[in-house]
Amino acid sequence: PVTFTGHTMIDFATPGAKEKIQIAIKEGVNAASAALNKQRRSVRLSPSSLGEECAAATWYRWRWAMKPQPLDGRMARYNSKGDPEEEIVADLLRRSGWTIHTKDPATGQQFSVSDLSGHLYGKVDGLASHPEHTKGSQILFENKYVNTRRFIALTTKPLIEVDPKYYGQTVLYLLYLDLPAAMFFVGNRNDGDIEPILIPRDDGYARSLIKKGETVAQAIIRPARIAENPTHFKCKMCDYISICHFGAAVDINCRACVHAFPVENGQWKCGKWNAIIPNREAMEAACSEFTPIK
Repeated sequence: PVTFTGHTMIDFATPGAKEKIQIAIKEGVNAASAALNKQRRSVRLSPSSLGEECAAATWYRWRWAMKPQPLDGRMARYNSKGDPEEEIVADLLRRSGWTIHTKDPATGQQFSVSDLSGHLYGKVDGLASHPEHTKGSQILFENKYVNTRRFIALTTKPLIEVDPKYYGQTVLYLLYLDLPAAMFFVGNRNDGDIEPILIPRDDGYARSLIKKGETVAQAIIRPARIAENPTHFKCKMCDYISICHFGAAVDINCRACVHAFPVENGQWKCGKWNAIIPNREAMEAACSEFTPIK
């Protein structure tokens, strides 16, 4: 037998000693999870954000009106749970006869789209083809993992009704990449169920979202909100209700300042100083001439 010596025993005799260690372990793991999934404000407009029903909410996010709300450790782990599952799904589709490209073979990078002078940008989960089902043509592959409640909603009702953001993102990708359809693959995080949903092009709706993006990108004053009454159920669930309806102060940064505006190559310029804002750090910091957007 192997004998270990020189070890100090863990204190299980003192009341609460074991529980204290257990709590410390959990708090440490939660803190590490939150640190690994720290929320950052997006520099560019995403296709999904244009699918939001409220242009005001899209604009406030675009203009960095609020600091991103940090995730606790549990939610950080929950949100990242689908990442390995999505790779498993892609592999299983390949084994069932599909060709799935999650990266562009020519560049080794994720497929992406860009518009509005570089201010609209989004990454695509992949492209898919099948000799029988798609006749060799490529279609868009979007892979989402959700909880049971969301899974039931997404697989029993039209996507545009259940989640306009997902639908908007999908039809924009189809238009920009000139693809005939999308396989919107939904997985249930809780019980492993899956459901592929085929979505055809909707160029009219996609172009309306591009127009919305142009309006949001250039607006100095808040665009029309979804409702004028703050008791509207979608307003009550919105992160920006305190700013939009009750006049709370916006966060202090260049993006939330009336002097800043987007220019070519995805950059921002300060009209006060007539200069390009050089980087994220400078944008986050703002200056003494900060004048908040309304």
